[in-house]
Amino acid sequence: MKPASASCADVTVPLRMFKIEAKWAKPSYKVGNTAKLKVNVTRTDERDPVTDEGMPWPTGRPIEEPAEGVSLGLALFVGDVYLNAGGTTDDAGNAIVPVKIEAYTDPGTGVGRLYAEKILINDFPDSSCRILIKEYGVLEPIPKVRIAG
Repeated sequence: MKPASASCADVTVPLRMFKIEAKWAKPSYKVGNTAKLKVNVTRTDERDPVTDEGMPWPTGRPIEEPAEGVSLGLALFVGDVYLNAGGTTDDAGNAIVPVKIEAYTDPGTGVGRLYAEKILINDFPDSSCRILIKEYGVLEPIPKVRIAG
């Protein structure tokens, strides 16, 4: 008989759990400066955590609590320039995501997307057969920001 681990593999369970709110510390930044996006992440989202199919069902928020230790990824587009940054939420669910406005960025309006993710790992029945619970949330579009020359 084969040991249980011989037929196991990681299983990922994605759950849309996070509500993300964000605003820029200032409405505009100059090329060469660092823009700061203030972020707050809480559980639960306002949509069903498991249905998607392009249109998640609204469910309301049965609880609202800060989400600590959540990894954040920011994609910011200014014209045809792509800038990215990241951060991690504190115990109150807050983070500041700093993104450097590189010198090759032309003035314009910054638009983008913010992704939040936290992975919880449960070794079941052993470490070679894990259940990965991936809590996530997406804020798209993020608030616009003006980039000046």
